[in-house]
Amino acid sequence: MKYRKYQIESIGSVLDKYMKKSPLREKLREVDALEAWQKIMGPNIMYRTEKLYMKEGVLHIKVDSSIIKHDIFMMRNHILRNINEHLKEDVVKEIVLD
Repeated sequence: MKYRKYQIESIGSVLDKYMKKSPLREKLREVDALEAWQKIMGPNIMYRTEKLYMKEGVLHIKVDSSIIKHDIFMMRNHILRNINEHLKEDVVKEIVLD
């Protein structure tokens, strides 16, 4: 009788291997990017944010204040860099103000 050789692995390492190959990885990274936006920009900006979503690496933002919209527009490259540094991966390719 032949015995199979099983290699014992932790659940965390198995999930990491699965997530690297899974199509869900992209969506989960997008959710992480939205959470990073909230942490980086703070509660005052989040209070003024009407709509926030990711689609194909583009972070879409709608705010209810033209002043905040202008500030975000002027700082969008800096914000993009901060989000990607927070995630340690280039998830957000562009920021678009709706």
